[in-house]
Amino acid sequence: MKKILSFLKTAWPYLLLLLLLAFAFYLRFYHLSWRGMTYDECLSEERSHWSLWRLWRFYITSRAPVNAIIYYIDGHLFSFFTKSAVLREWQIRLPSAIFSFITVPLFFLLGKDLKDKWTGLLLASLGAVSYLLLTHGREARYYSFVCFFTTWLLIEAVNILKKAPGARDSLRDYALYALAAVGGLGLHQGFYILFAFSDIFLCVYAVL
Repeated sequence: MKKILSFLKTAWPYLLLLLLLAFAFYLRFYHLSWRGMTYDECLSEERSHWSLWRLWRFYITSRAPVNAIIYYIDGHLFSFFTKSAVLREWQIRLPSAIFSFITVPLFFLLGKDLKDKWTGLLLASLGAVSYLLLTHGREARYYSFVCFFTTWLLIEAVNILKKAPGARDSLRDYALYALAAVGGLGLHQGFYILFAFSDIFLCVYAVL
């Protein structure tokens, strides 16, 4: 009996997290075809059929937000399996829903790294029902991608600060930090603002 109680005491925050993730999954993936495509979503659908060369030229010449590579992969996968050149609403919105969903457990990891599991649960709860994260996770736009990479960047920043300089696995944290930064910058050119914010966060967290 003591072992069971001890297990529940240790595991039940994670059981709550699983319930929270199930709720977040339902909110994001249920009825993704809830409305017709907006103008921005139509642009995402159009770019999903471009060639990689055209996407690259668009990336280096356009000042507009660039998240087309995710939709390129999404569009070509669905076109391959469905043999259709046109994506339905739920198909083009699926990447945004996925990134919005996996950001929720990242919120948990961020809170856990900052303080404890309960802080992580609080952040994950806020992320699961966040109006902005939920809304943008149900649209074929770039906001859920940016939120994902920003949260990942902050997690790696905290891990770097919590470890002693020269620690064996610190190189891995720096590599993951760089990967999150490159991923964010590759998907959205305005990510450098959030990248600068993460550096400010690093300095403030180090001082406190």
